[in-house]
Amino acid sequence: MRAAIFTGYGPPEVLQVRQVPRPEPGPGQVLVRVYATTVTTAECLMRRGRPIWGRPVIGVLRPRRRTRVLGMELAGEIAAVGRGVTTFRPGEQVYGFTAFRLGGYAEYACLPADASLV
Repeated sequence: MRAAIFTGYGPPEVLQVRQVPRPEPGPGQVLVRVYATTVTTAECLMRRGRPIWGRPVIGVLRPRRRTRVLGMELAGEIAAVGRGVTTFRPGEQVYGFTAFRLGGYAEYACLPADASLV
């Protein structure tokens, strides 16, 4: 799948569209095919490595692997559900907030079924 990732801090030009492995939903998770996402001030600051006091979470010298695909809000369709998920079914339209799991700047994102997702 394609995702907009960044491997270093800087201006918008540090974002690159690359092929990355598609996530698979684990127990209690849903896989969302992302149709739309947002670009928020928080994500722009993360991409720039600002504020400096946030770098221990995002990555001191460069973004950690788990934070390289930004995107905290998304809208899309449930593509698959993990074992034990009863609140969502494949094909349902959803929107939600990933929080610091991030991942909205990709074609697919995995979220817990009890995340901020409706």
